[in-house]
Amino acid sequence: MKIYLKLYLKLFLRAGIFFLVYFAVIESIEHGFPKGLSEGLFMGIFMALWMTLFMGSLHIRAIRRITSGKYDEKDVLSVHHIRNIELQLPYDKTFDMCVSSLSLIKKCKIQKEDHSQGEIQARVGIFLGGHIVLCKVSKIDDNKTKVEVSSKPAFRPTLIDGGRNLSYVMKIIDFLKNE
Repeated sequence: MKIYLKLYLKLFLRAGIFFLVYFAVIESIEHGFPKGLSEGLFMGIFMALWMTLFMGSLHIRAIRRITSGKYDEKDVLSVHHIRNIELQLPYDKTFDMCVSSLSLIKKCKIQKEDHSQGEIQARVGIFLGGHIVLCKVSKIDDNKTKVEVSSKPAFRPTLIDGGRNLSYVMKIIDFLKNE
């Protein structure tokens, strides 16, 4: 419950400041400064509260669904997700599997593929810059590799993503585990 309150408070403060300033300016232009400020304050708080409760609840619900209810504070509060996995496979095979795993994500396009550095960077979607998915493959020994999978919004101020980044990471990790 404490995790949810942190998320809701964070959303309310950020959204509240944005909507407060936005509506105060709009209403001040239309009705003059004192009346516009008071109406803008009321509308800003109302919109921030609505956005916080609605969008925050959708985000929490998505995280619960993706993790089957087993999540930690970072899963709920963060939109940048990182998971690591070790595979009993040679480097080349692991790298190719990581490239293949990106096809599981709709509208995912590989932007950079560097076999020697072990990096694959992809972009998902275009709305507000979309999301950046990164797979880093490193060789542990001849038949063992480590993969770090991360996903984050391309638009840095993003506060919630409805669990998209976590779902991208989990899809790739599940694919690598099951192959």
